Amino acid sequence: MDLDNVRRELMKIRGVGEAKAEKLIEVGVRSPYILALMNTFELVDRGFGEAEAKQIIYNAKEFVGLHTTYTAKELKKIMAEAKKLTTGCCSLDLMLDGGLEPRAIYEFTGPAKAGKTQICHQLCVTAFKTLWSGGQSKIAVYIDTEETFRPDRVEAIAGRFECDVESILEAIVVNKPVTFEEQIHAVNDVAEICAYQNAKLIIVDSLIAKARSQLTGREKLAERQQ
Repeated sequence: MDLDNVRRELMKIRGVGEAKAEKLIEVGVRSPYILALMNTFELVDRGFGEAEAKQIIYNAKEFVGLHTTYTAKELKKIMAEAKKLTTGCCSLDLMLDGGLEPRAIYEFTGPAKAGKTQICHQLCVTAFKTLWSGGQSKIAVYIDTEETFRPDRVEAIAGRFECDVESILEAIVVNKPVTFEEQIHAVNDVAEICAYQNAKLIIVDSLIAKARSQLTGREKLAERQQ
């Protein structure tokens, strides 16, 4: 990663000069968007004053256009213009009123062999077909906690949807955490991949497997539920 480019981007934020940009880089900030998603206490824990941290994050949100308050009219327009992601399954799209909404979280539940992992693989393909921006950009981050991701399955689905197999395999970033702690780090790294490589889809399959297997016993209940 080109830290000079990161520094220049951070310095575009109102109130962030060279020294402050350097300090942000030292504590792990790699883009204005990542900074905008941080909370005040994350920066305070890394040596920033509370008032300073609040102002930097506010200015970063302003810079990247990350709004949290809208009029109802503005929100209606945004929702009307949002492009939904097809699941590749007509009956499921019908249930979802056209597909998956952007900036939304979905949970697929069901017994073993119900097709949860299959739909995750298929979403990688439909996202590639409809949202991929080309070149070296990525389309999906797949955090595989149960060793169920199969490139050959993606290839088969890609063939059915008439997608270029080599391009789609190159556009999917797969992370295979061994421990629950590694899974947390993988999730934290997603923002950077989205910011720099334009990924559009994030999949965790499954979310709870590592926590269930490694945070066992009643004494770990609170940690599992966080």
